[in-house]
Amino acid sequence: MNTSIISTNENASLLLSLSTTYDSIDISQLVKITGTSSEIMSISNSSKFEGLGRQDFSVTDQIDNDTLLNLEQRTCGRIFELS
Repeated sequence: MNTSIISTNENASLLLSLSTTYDSIDISQLVKITGTSSEIMSISNSSKFEGLGRQDFSVTDQIDNDTLLNLEQRTCGRIFELS
């Protein structure tokens, strides 16, 4: 079963919970994903999410340099550290 997210902003934990129900989740319309760095990394490492690469990431925990570099490789959007 497949689904598409049509909102522009979404919480990473909600997206991850959808991945337990759906085989494929189109997130190409999302502008911003908010969550912990590990949640966002889980989304970007999952084969269930399609259309990732242009979103801004709002990270709610402190991230080290290696994690920041890794997140930067996964999007051409901006990365905000909210903590």
